[in-house]
Amino acid sequence: MSRSPRTVLTAAAAAQASVSVVAFGLPAIGPDLREEYGLSLTMLGAALAATILGSGAFLLVAGVVVDRYGARRSTLAGSAVGAGGLAVAGLAP
Repeated sequence: MSRSPRTVLTAAAAAQASVSVVAFGLPAIGPDLREEYGLSLTMLGAALAATILGSGAFLLVAGVVVDRYGARRSTLAGSAVGAGGLAVAGLAP
């Protein structure tokens, strides 16, 4: 199935926007997180860094998965897992 460049660009931009919301949105609400959960600056920094470290570590796994199953299936599965994780995080108290 062939996709137009516009469709691919739109999907890629939407994916990047969703990642950016998490990457840049969490630090923006850092003061609120500290107050709500009683975190020190060190604890908040560690929690925020964990998201970046997790992404970096998973890139190694993603490379193997793409090689084994192909880019399309890997992207669809990864997007589903990411969306599910964000949905579960949104339900947290």
